This record gives sequence, structure tokens and C-alpha cells, in this order.
Amino acid sequence: MMDAQIEVNARLGLEGPICPDYGIVAECSAMGSPVLLDGKGFPSIQTGKESSLEEVLRDLQPGDPWGGNWETRSLETLEYMISHVPPGFCVENPPVMAPFTIGAEYRGIEEFCVELYEEPEMIHELLRVSLETLIRYCREQQKILGERMEHILICDDTSGFLTPDNYRKFVMPYLDKFYGEFPGVERWLHNDADSLHLSELIAEAGFKFWHTGRCFSITEARKRTGGKVSLCGNLSPVEELLRGTPKDVADAVNRQIKAFNGDSRYILGTGGFISYGTPEENLRALIQTVWEQEYRRE
Repeated sequence: MMDAQIEVNARLGLEGPICPDYGIVAECSAMGSPVLLDGKGFPSIQTGKESSLEEVLRDLQPGDPWGGNWETRSLETLEYMISHVPPGFCVENPPVMAPFTIGAEYRGIEEFCVELYEEPEMIHELLRVSLETLIRYCREQQKILGERMEHILICDDTSGFLTPDNYRKFVMPYLDKFYGEFPGVERWLHNDADSLHLSELIAEAGFKFWHTGRCFSITEARKRTGGKVSLCGNLSPVEELLRGTPKDVADAVNRQIKAFNGDSRYILGTGGFISYGTPEENLRALIQTVWEQEYRRE
């Protein structure tokens, strides 16, 4: 994993940070969920919806980060990267799942959303176990990284399904408790679902960075967050980077930079992550166009 990330950076002329990346499965794996791999090796969770939520909660305990699960894999990879990283590269803590998304993945999203309305107290209990699992996992990351743990990027796409009222009830209290365990660490969010209606609450939750999708205008999200949050998520990972030409990518980059109008709280990036099979020349076009714009400003 480290070699692959370093090779990609080197081929694109970058020295970006590297980190363990095991997708969405680490926290649920620590809570006992089996992990499935598809034909390309991407991991997903086998949900526990065949049992009732009451039955699941009867024996459910917070996960052990060193219990031989996918959290363990991630932590061991983090240790390896720090011990073997070549000069010029830094190692960061991996992205983690928010308690709400952990609960949804653990139960299955559809089942979880129904139970949120039918059995809210049990959902809160599941969220408390998810929260403690996440805290234990990140404490171990912090032990490994020490002072280098400057932010925690928390992924919470599933919360985009909620109304603002339910976001206050089922998401914000657990975010506050989680980040309260790591004072001084910046709050970063990945949520590329259709979450414009939550913009004000995302700012209220204290996030300094929000990686959005392409479901809405990030300039509108910037207004709604009152200028408190840096926004990233301007380029389509599919339309432009995966399916477009280098010229399509360059044109899109120039349009976005012009739309930023000099506001440094916009960060050029994809609305979602780089898609499998994206042509390398399109990534080169993205980077080269940004460098050209920077040169013109200087």
C-alpha cells in the first residue's frame, strides 16, 4: 500500500502525504462484522440485519483495535509506513467513519434508517458502541503518530439522508463527544452525499474542512456555512476525470478557479474520490493546469 501510494505521487510529480486506507470497513470489523471483498479487492461489510436490533445489542461491545480485525491491519500499516517512509513524504492518520455511518454500515443502511424512526433508543445505544469503538481506534492512531496528528478526517456520507432535526439528535452529539476526546485536533469532514440542507449544522459542528460531492454548488454551501468552513469538491471524478479528455479537465479546472474569485477557503479537488480506471493523463492535466494558474498569479 505504501509503495503504491508513493509510486502514484512520484509519477504525478507530487510528494503528498500517505496513509493507510482500508475503506469503510475497519470500525465495523472491530465490532465483529465480517468483511467481504469484491472482484477488484474492494472491501465491504456483511451486515447483521438478519438479527433484530435488540438481539444484536444484547452482546455488542466496543471493538478492540488490536483484536486481529481490520482496525489492527490499519494500525499495523500505519506503524510500517512511519518506519519505512522515504525522505520527502509524510505519513498521516487514516480517514475514519463517523459513529452514524458506522451504525448504518453495521446494520445495513435501509434497516438502520427504518430503525432510527421505530427504535430510536436502541439506535442511540448502537451509536454509543460505535462512538467508543471509534475513540479507541483513534487513540491508538494518536499513540503511533504523536504530535503529527493535526486533524481527523471523519467520513459521514450516510448522515446526508437525515433532516436537520435528526442530524441534531443522532449525529452532532456523537461528533462533539468524539472530537472532545482529541482537543486541538481539527475537525475535517468527508460527506459527498446530497447534504446542502445540513450546511449550517456542519459549520455549527465545528468542521474546518468539508469534502463535498457534486450534488450541489459548493459556492452555495460556502455561503450557508457563513464562511467558516473550507470547501473542496468541485470537479467530477466521473464526467471530467474518468470520461473526459485532458482538455476537458483543464477547461473544468480553469472554470472552477475563476469561480473561486480568489477565495482561499475553496480547495480544488474532486467531488468524491478518484474513480477506478481514471486515465493518468487526466490527473496530469489537472495538476499542470493548477501550476499554470499559480505561475500566472505570481
